[in-house]
Amino acid sequence: MSRPKKPSGRVCTECSATICFENRTGYCRPCSTRRLTTKPGIIEKRSATQRATKARPEVKARLSAIYTASRRRVMENPVERERVAKLGRDYGKRNFYQNLDEEGQAKVRAAIARGLVAWCPVDRLDENRDLRRQGFKLAERKQMILETVPGTDEYARRQMQNIPVVMRLRQEREKAQAF
Repeated sequence: MSRPKKPSGRVCTECSATICFENRTGYCRPCSTRRLTTKPGIIEKRSATQRATKARPEVKARLSAIYTASRRRVMENPVERERVAKLGRDYGKRNFYQNLDEEGQAKVRAAIARGLVAWCPVDRLDENRDLRRQGFKLAERKQMILETVPGTDEYARRQMQNIPVVMRLRQEREKAQAF
């Protein structure tokens, strides 16, 4: 019969919480978890151990058998099979990118990028990229580019604002030519 786990007056080295006398780490559970999940050295060591373990042939075979048995159980149950199929239909569309070759991935990236700047004409995408790299905000870039594209509201607004200036310049020119 094992001894009951009673507090022994020992405290966590980080937060001073009471810990059990059988505790070997010297940390309470929250501090131990935080330590194991946030320190890069510990995370890397644990990841390396997991990789080495999963690379062993006997472990691979055992995990493969477990996975195969699990999939078989799922596929034998019609309700569970339909649930998994629905998950695949719902979420698989988002992961199609991983199954594409380089050319397909490039097309998808271009389409996504195009969707993010749908307001920008195709021939002005390079200008938009340059302005973004210079530090202009989206609203500023949008205004600057659309003011130069005929057929947009911004272009028409700019033309209307320029009319008084054009009229004044024309009057000055005509006045200068009259003498």
